[in-house]
Parts: sequence; C-alpha cells; structure tokens
Amino acid sequence: MSTIFFILIAILILMVMITIHELGHYIAGKMLGFKINEFSIGFGKAIFKRQSKKTGEIFAIRMIPLGGYCAFEGGDEADSAGHKVDPNAEQQHFPDATGKPFNEMHPWKRLVVLFSGALANFLSAIIFSAILLMIVGYYQGVRIGDFTNDSPNQPGAVHATGGNLQTGDVILAINGERFVILNNFNVVMSRLGQGEHAFLIRRDGVEKEVNVIMTTLVDDVTGRQYTGIGINMHPARGEPAEMVFHPMGFFESLWRGLLFSFELAWFILVILWSLITGRIGLEGVGGPMATMSVMAQSISMGFVNIFLLLPLLSVNLAVFNLLPIPALDGARMVFVGIEWVRGRPINPDIEGRIHFIGLIVLMGLVVFFDINFFAGGGGRFNPLDVFGRLRL
Repeated sequence: MSTIFFILIAILILMVMITIHELGHYIAGKMLGFKINEFSIGFGKAIFKRQSKKTGEIFAIRMIPLGGYCAFEGGDEADSAGHKVDPNAEQQHFPDATGKPFNEMHPWKRLVVLFSGALANFLSAIIFSAILLMIVGYYQGVRIGDFTNDSPNQPGAVHATGGNLQTGDVILAINGERFVILNNFNVVMSRLGQGEHAFLIRRDGVEKEVNVIMTTLVDDVTGRQYTGIGINMHPARGEPAEMVFHPMGFFESLWRGLLFSFELAWFILVILWSLITGRIGLEGVGGPMATMSVMAQSISMGFVNIFLLLPLLSVNLAVFNLLPIPALDGARMVFVGIEWVRGRPINPDIEGRIHFIGLIVLMGLVVFFDINFFAGGGGRFNPLDVFGRLRL
C-alpha cells in the first residue's frame, strides 16, 4: 500500500507541473486576446468537464495524467483534434469563446504564448527552489558519528597528519569544494582518490582545516573493499554520520533559487549532451512510467526529496519543451519564427504532418525508454549522482 501511496503522490506532483505549464499558455493567451476553446489536464476520456457560462471555454480533467493542452482556436490539426465543443450538446446556455484564432495573430504574440508554458515552469522552479532553500538550505555539512574499526583518521591514529577527525566534527568542504544540494558529500567523495586531502571542519564552533587520509578500507559487515575515510554511514552499525542543513532567509533563498534553477537547467542540458555524445549510457533514461517510479522512490526516502523534485521537474519540463523537436513548443516556435522572417507561413499541411510524425516518434521513444529503463535496471539510477560526475 505504501508503494501505491508514493506513486499517487508522484502522479499528483506531475499533474501540478503540467497544470503550471498549461496555465502559462492560457494566461498569456488570455492577456494577448487569443481564442481558447479548452483547457485540459491529462489525455483520453474526461472524468471532469465544465464549460464556463461566462467565456464559453471548457475546463477538463482527463483519465491519463501524462500531459495536457490548452486548445487555441486556429491551431494546427494535431492541436485542434478533439478539442471542439460537441455539436450535439446543449450550447444555447454558453457563449462562444471570445478572441482571435491562433493562426491569425501576429507572430510575436504566438511566440510569447508558445514560450509562456516553459516560462511558467521556470518561474515555478524558482519559487519551489526558494522554499527548498528556506527549509533545507543550499550548503550542507556532515557531522561525524562513529568510526569504522580500521579508520586511519580517528583520534590517536598514527596515519593522520595535521590533525585528527573526531566524533562531532562537521565536515564542511574537501579540497576547497563545499557540499551543496546537487554536489553533496557522497558525490564529492566518489571523485577522490587515495592519499591525503584537505578537509575543512567545524569543531566546537571553530572552523579549521585538517589533512585526512583516503585509503582502502574493508566493510565490517560485507567484507567488501572500498576507498574511504572510515566514518560510519550506516545507522545499523552504531552512530552514523548525518547531514547538517543550513536554511536560508527569504530574500537570500529567492536569489539563490534563481541561480539554482539555472544550475538545474545546465544540469539537464549537460545530461542531454552527454547522452547524445555517448558520455553516459541510456540505462538511466526513461519515459513517464520511469519518471513516476523514480519520483516514488525518491519521495519514499524522505519528504525533503519532494522539495528537490519540484524544481527539478519544473526546469526539466521548461527545457524539454523548448527543444526544437517536432510536436513540442520549441519546434512550433521555430516554424513561427520562419514565418515571421519570410513573411508568410509554411504550408499548414506540411507543418501538421511534421508535428504528427514527431508526435508518433516521441511516443515510440517514450515506450522504448520506459522498457529500456526497467529492463536495464534503471531503477537504481540516480540523476543527481550523474550531475555530480558531470559537474564542470
């Protein structure tokens, strides 16, 4: 039952992201005088549907929570299909939606409307990031608990030079690199080799730098060898190390939330480029099912992860929808831009076919990536760890 609960939360979060995206299109369209027939969250059969007696617009929630649309009058064939009011329904109580058709509006207005979905997601990412930073903070530390039996760094160990680590010390940085949300202690440690490293610690309220040995150690339970510093990271083996968070104030969180959102956008672009160039494999790439699976797993590990998922998903939707891929907002913006430059639109039939083919290809890729994700063990994939490896 708990798994179902976390999946339902993941679906709810995804629907919130989609709603924000479509609201961006809707609000921009209303402000610029576009005629909007329907605002819908989800696809397929409607489970809730109401028509406004004031504007004539239809608002609906549909069965498949994997998308949504804001149906403008005069959009392309793919946009308009299924969005018209049922001619057999009683229409006399509802006025026609007001405004001008999408394809009759000036190109700059269409570009604004197309861009506004991604903009709404990005603005929401800044807000979600600010909430995250006020609750958790951007910079983090690790408070040391118990040491493993063979640690070379515990008090009295002869291998440590320049000072020893002690229980209660808070590790703030390694080799001048501080721990942040997406570049945490584990990620930084995974990039270190054996030998001596400079650790910035806080002990009894005073910050100081000590030299710490990274060496080959043996797990006292599994017997597996690993490279580390010998502090306990497992609750079942005594007092473990624990994260220490540093919440921020309101205005500082807003500013850092803006920077953090751009950092997330860069993170996503780096991963996309690394996939294209083969720098990382496809084992962690998935479609909607994989997304909800990873979200559910992350949420089950702690409520803080919800606040990290919100800006991550918001920026992901913003970036992905602006890519010049047929059927996405980015490609539609390219066609509108071409029309603006050349002074006349591309043949609507040709554009419609391109978007339709793009939609079919995207759906095929979604299915392929979901199958690849689960068949290839993608459930063990952590995109934040990938960010740590690719951070520039």
